[in-house]
Amino acid sequence: MNEATTMNIAPGILRIDLSSSVARVATYALLDDAPSRDVLLVDAGFRGGADQIDAALRTVGRALADVRAVFITHAHADHSGGLADVIAAAPGATVIASAGDRAWVEDPERHMSDNYDWPATYGLPVPEAVLAALRSMLGPGVPVRRIVKEESEISVGASWQLRVVGVPGHTRGHVALRDPRSGALLVGDAIADGVPPSYYESSVYRATLDHIRALEPRMLLGCHYSPRLGPAVAAMLDEATKQVDEAHAIIRDLVAIAQEPVTLPQAAKALQARFGDGGETRRWAWAARGHLDALMRAADAEPARVGNVPAWRQAR
Repeated sequence: MNEATTMNIAPGILRIDLSSSVARVATYALLDDAPSRDVLLVDAGFRGGADQIDAALRTVGRALADVRAVFITHAHADHSGGLADVIAAAPGATVIASAGDRAWVEDPERHMSDNYDWPATYGLPVPEAVLAALRSMLGPGVPVRRIVKEESEISVGASWQLRVVGVPGHTRGHVALRDPRSGALLVGDAIADGVPPSYYESSVYRATLDHIRALEPRMLLGCHYSPRLGPAVAAMLDEATKQVDEAHAIIRDLVAIAQEPVTLPQAAKALQARFGDGGETRRWAWAARGHLDALMRAADAEPARVGNVPAWRQAR
């Protein structure tokens, strides 16, 4: 049986690292120290992970039944797939998400369709085994009871307020939580660490990096890497910015010099050749399209076709 590990990040902030045969991801529990002893859960993990969350909370004298709200940073399978299990244990809990990701929280099959089916049309299909693993992390959809946006306030008990920060890029509706008392930014997957990064449009992701930098967080609390504190915060943002800028230059130049329209597999291979990841070219599909879509928005590229496959060429 998989067991979660925990880490006390700051007063009232507990990191819970979940693991399964399919995924590893961190959720965060914000613990009210007032008599209510309420718990705000930041992300719900994957389907089947609720028992691990409950066991972790019990190490600090709480339980899953104490969860009063679940804040979803973004609606990917490893962050929202466990929602139904959490709500079953805490039926009074309010599910909180952005308008941009609401549909995926409430309809997991739409998440699968919107996020994983499209690469097949462009010549980079996601293997059935991968799709099956993703589906295994998804429970039933759960209604979102509260929609939040930039500067919305989230309370933990009566005396602890956090602010919502809009950080789109990894998904269109990705949001983070800013804790003024600790200086932490609970950032979900808004900042890529390593390769391949995943964003739906590179210019939006790039703007998010600048937005986070301007907030000057003292801690970055992500879900797939260790907490970043102090100087490591700026270092992570600098590395992510350098990577996205270099990747954009690669795709921009590829489209500019190509004699024929550029397909998604060609763009993905160009990024893989530069950054590498030891995996399959298809894993670069999201970032490659993110840069191609940014070129389209800037009127530096236009749609084309190579046979039956969508492609891009330099704008005329």
